[in-house]
Amino acid sequence: MGKSKARGNGEGTIFQRSDGRWVGAVSLGPGRRKKQFYGKTRPEVQKKVKQALRELEQGVAIEKPDPTLESFMRDWLKHKRDLRVSSRVKYDQLMRVHIIPALGRLTLKKLTPQIVHDFLNEKLEDGLSTKSVNMLHSLLHLVLEEALNLDLVARNVCDRVKPPKVVSKKSVALNEDQLLRLLRAAEGERLEKFLMLVMATGMRRGELLALKWDEIDLENRVLRVRRTFDYVYGHGYVENEPKTEHGIREILLPVFIVEMLVNHQEDQRQAREKCGSRWIEMGYVFTGLKGGRLNPGYTLKMYNELLQKAGLPHIRIHDLRHSYSTLMAAMKVHGRVVQEILGHSDYRLTMNVYTHVDLAMQEEPARLLDEFFEKSKPADVEDDEKS
Repeated sequence: MGKSKARGNGEGTIFQRSDGRWVGAVSLGPGRRKKQFYGKTRPEVQKKVKQALRELEQGVAIEKPDPTLESFMRDWLKHKRDLRVSSRVKYDQLMRVHIIPALGRLTLKKLTPQIVHDFLNEKLEDGLSTKSVNMLHSLLHLVLEEALNLDLVARNVCDRVKPPKVVSKKSVALNEDQLLRLLRAAEGERLEKFLMLVMATGMRRGELLALKWDEIDLENRVLRVRRTFDYVYGHGYVENEPKTEHGIREILLPVFIVEMLVNHQEDQRQAREKCGSRWIEMGYVFTGLKGGRLNPGYTLKMYNELLQKAGLPHIRIHDLRHSYSTLMAAMKVHGRVVQEILGHSDYRLTMNVYTHVDLAMQEEPARLLDEFFEKSKPADVEDDEKS
């Protein structure tokens, strides 16, 4: 689309750029540059221009100083109300450690695609992971999109910069024998029932820590995942809904897990009676020694001790989700079913990231291929082999 210029009476200059956005310009006086306004439609820009002209007539200064990236980012984060606490903490860290030291002194209008491109490449050269560099790009894009909406910049320069392709780490999974070794090591330990539920449902650590008794229907063997929580440094315990609507789900429990939970409920009742008034009742399935919440950090400590006891390589609790989907694949459970149980929004995530196919699982397709190629052999070859 070419530029379409128009000058209305008393409205300054309004034109449309080749990218479809409308631009309005108001002269601030002899020897001074024009103030520009941006919008998606002509009426939107026209309204801004008329407001600027009225302010000029009233002697109001309409040209604000160009803020630095640091001041604008800090103000953006301060007033961003719809962020999870964990996301706010992460954004603050990315700003303080990476973006502000390198780019913070530049004004918004001084930022260029080349500057952002070089900044991201320098971070890669410094050894930052492709995932972290992508997060830097995403954060800068979010902030500059807000600056664009406020007419502080003419474009979002991040639109012109392609972030690096994320190189995913290979998923780690324990095989069936290793899972059994871990369970045997956990027998009688505080984390035994926690690990059994992880392996039987593929639930995330934060989902299990947030699980309450009123979200389990023992009679009908249904567990409802509704929340997740973690401990965020500087903020304490933080509870949220799952990140996506697929994270809110129902899981049908195996009979042996229901029996385990019934026993666990009785053990908890006895612990509550023993503690008396010192018990903190919050309704959680997994608690501290005196009720309340089970500390995520202490959970990891107990888990790592169990890995050592079982003589297993170090893997995250989260990697037990990979082990769960591997086990489901070995049992020939359909991927769509596993997707629903794990709470993935994308089927490809279930199949490409979480399902690890080992050599033992390839026995069946190898056998079937043997049978297929056996049928393709010429009759005389078969006769020669028999003779």
